[in-house]
Amino acid sequence: MHNFRKTLLTIILFIVLAAVFSGVIMAVYFRGENFYYQDMKERNELSGTLDFMVSGASHGMTSLIPTILDEDLDVDSYNLSIANGSLRDRYTLLEKEIERNPVDTVVIELSYDALTKTEDERGYEGEFYLFAKLNLSDRIRYFLKVISPLDYDVLYSEFMDKGLECLKLADQGEWTGVNLETDKGYSPINEGNPDQSWIADDYSKHYNLYSFSDVIDESDLDYLNMTLDLCEENDIDVILVTIPLSETVICEQSNLDVFREWYEQIAEERGIPFVDFNLYKEHWEMFSDEEDFNDNLHLSVEGAEKFTQLFSEIYSMIQNGEDPGNLFYDSYEELEAHADYTP
Repeated sequence: MHNFRKTLLTIILFIVLAAVFSGVIMAVYFRGENFYYQDMKERNELSGTLDFMVSGASHGMTSLIPTILDEDLDVDSYNLSIANGSLRDRYTLLEKEIERNPVDTVVIELSYDALTKTEDERGYEGEFYLFAKLNLSDRIRYFLKVISPLDYDVLYSEFMDKGLECLKLADQGEWTGVNLETDKGYSPINEGNPDQSWIADDYSKHYNLYSFSDVIDESDLDYLNMTLDLCEENDIDVILVTIPLSETVICEQSNLDVFREWYEQIAEERGIPFVDFNLYKEHWEMFSDEEDFNDNLHLSVEGAEKFTQLFSEIYSMIQNGEDPGNLFYDSYEELEAHADYTP
């Protein structure tokens, strides 16, 4: 019996020490802001002043630059987009910011996979980024709500890896408690990436080679409707937007009109505007795969600057009661009829 108690106490002591050790390492990560997505301190500092929000995934994060929006639209904006974020992740962060800011406008970015990516396909990448954006109590609450106990080890490993990485930064004198590089939530992906092998060498040979999944994930649809309800309950204007894709992707994918039709129907039912910027008639002249995209899906800084200015112009027209419809094709089929790669 004595040996059993001694063994039990040893195990308990080991668990407690391991928990304390892990907690310290993870705290080095969560208390700092050493990665682009860690922007809690900036949002806290701006709390109570923001009236214009962008809610999206990586397409939104890399395309709308708040400092340009602020100047062009005379607003105080923030880009809340989360890379690979589900509509649930996006709703959670938007709800928090609406509670503490005088938000009157929300831009909801909807890409081809906004409503089709299942939890198994998405994994926990979006949640991982969101946890770093929340305070401790919100983080624990959301963790217990969305993470299966079977996957605790996955997140534990990720948090420990980041904590150890931050310890290395601290040892090198490079750890920081405040993200000095954040630009009100805007962040490019793969900026300066020299690999352009994704660009079609002959667009005509890539025409309609693939199609995206068009099976709606009901959870994402529910959270989109919850987001729209949240905005309506708070008298917030909403605009749905689809961000420009590279010409290579538009050429290769055969069913982009399916997603356009979904979002047009949602917008019509809700009485809100929807703009698919891929259908902008000057798309090919304004954006080039070589200069304006860091990969096939995400705008470069140069492309984002162009797009943010274009968005501001179109949004201003809508706000002034003007119809920008003549600046856009009605469908991808019509767009492709004006492309030089179609058979």
